[in-house]
Amino acid sequence: MGSLSMLFLLFFSQGQSSTPEVEERSTCGQCDERLFCNCSSRNYRRVPTVTITEVVTLDLSFNDITTVAEDDLREYTQLRTLDLRSNRIQSIHEWAFHLLQEINNDDEMVIIIRSLTRLRFLRFGNPALEEVRRGDLAGVIQLDQLEV
Repeated sequence: MGSLSMLFLLFFSQGQSSTPEVEERSTCGQCDERLFCNCSSRNYRRVPTVTITEVVTLDLSFNDITTVAEDDLREYTQLRTLDLRSNRIQSIHEWAFHLLQEINNDDEMVIIIRSLTRLRFLRFGNPALEEVRRGDLAGVIQLDQLEV
């Protein structure tokens, strides 16, 4: 499958603690019979778990999510559409989206997509986006729709 290369922000902890507190993942149970889970506008700080592992569409828009970890979406093998609009994304693990066919992301982050070969729809950017370079989408060979 493909991979997502990303500019990661480094975080430096202040104080004496050497082990950061890990916030427990919340659960979103707002899923319907079409395997659509509406987890938008719920103030999640991490990607929540959902009650249906067969979820096809996951709407996480309008939350406070800052990071998408490698294993946050791993168990959702049928996931094809992920909406991350209006979050505070600072880092995304390069393998976090390896099964997706559609990504919605309008936040201010630098995305370099090289080999998400199954990706069919991509929306990203905002008024601050200055350029998309030729090689940024080089491996995305099945892309049907691009919105910048």
